[in-house]
Amino acid sequence: MISKIVALFIVLAGIIFTSAALADPEKDFENCKYGGPAPSAKAAVAACTRIINGGKEGGERLSLAYTNRCEHDIGTKDQAIADCSRAIALNPRSARAYQLRGDKYLNKELLDRALADFTKSAELDPLSKENGFVYYGLYYIHMKRGLYDAALADMAMWAKTDPKDEDPYRFSAQIHEKFKRYDLALKDRTKAIEVMPDSPHVYADRADLYRKMDRLSDALQDAEKAVKLRPDNGLFYECRANVLVALGRREEAIADYRKALSFDNSNRGIKERLEKLGISAN
Repeated sequence: MISKIVALFIVLAGIIFTSAALADPEKDFENCKYGGPAPSAKAAVAACTRIINGGKEGGERLSLAYTNRCEHDIGTKDQAIADCSRAIALNPRSARAYQLRGDKYLNKELLDRALADFTKSAELDPLSKENGFVYYGLYYIHMKRGLYDAALADMAMWAKTDPKDEDPYRFSAQIHEKFKRYDLALKDRTKAIEVMPDSPHVYADRADLYRKMDRLSDALQDAEKAVKLRPDNGLFYECRANVLVALGRREEAIADYRKALSFDNSNRGIKERLEKLGISAN
């Protein structure tokens, strides 16, 4: 009996030793990364968990494991928040951990907590390219609270973190258009085109703005460009049709509205515009 117990102990010891020998902390760190080589989020989280439970790491490296597990976010939002909070406790200067926790708070509509975390992340690393989302989060909260000047400041900072992203200019233009500051909006719409000249959306945006400014020839030129870039999307035919209506070119507008409906026949807005032109969309 004793010999059997000893033999079993030897086998178990061998398994434990083999597992320890096979464990590769640096490989686990690679697999733990968001977007790393792990074959799935579940495998990445398992790697993060091995690091956390291994008891060999501390400080910034352990904080990084908690941060990555928070970002993978395959459990509940509360679990992710707990991981980010632990990461912050271990490394209070981790801008990314604050950003990720702010994201989780935002998803739960805990706006004050999200605002505090996004603000702290921006303070710690104001010009990080990864902080584009931080400034969008701040923008979202400020817009929801009617703090439009703060939202514009958020977009200005986002543009600094990633000069090749057109979105901050598009969002800034929306605020200016809301208050009919069309000249300022036009600067932002034009900048968005300079940043992303192959995007049909930025041309459609400026076409709509030109139409509001009664610069209809410019509006039509931008709408034509949008259609040329994406002829397989009804949104841009609708944009051009709106300009054609303003120009009094009724038949061409009807043709474009019908083309737009061929992509999305459920668009009630287009059907209502056709009815105003005396055309049944049914």
